Amino acid sequence: MASSATATVVRRLATKLAKSPTASVSGTRQFHASGPKHYGDDYLHAEHMYNVQGMKNRKLKVFLGSFGSLALGIMVPVWAVQYQMKKQGGL
Repeated sequence: MASSATATVVRRLATKLAKSPTASVSGTRQFHASGPKHYGDDYLHAEHMYNVQGMKNRKLKVFLGSFGSLALGIMVPVWAVQYQMKKQGGL
């Protein structure tokens, strides 16, 4: 009988300690992030930045960009296959 009374007292003390404000504040974990950074007017979006119609040598730049992308898209897989076959001793 004494052990059950002791267990009851221990349970009551544990619940009182768990409900105390100091125990709950120190044991809580919260998400914390710093606020957004405001830089003011440091970044100015250029008016001519996306003026495709007024771009100098537009046909040449578009052709070179398209051809370069196409060549890169073809050559990377070809190189990867050759490299893997060479590594395995198949080529």
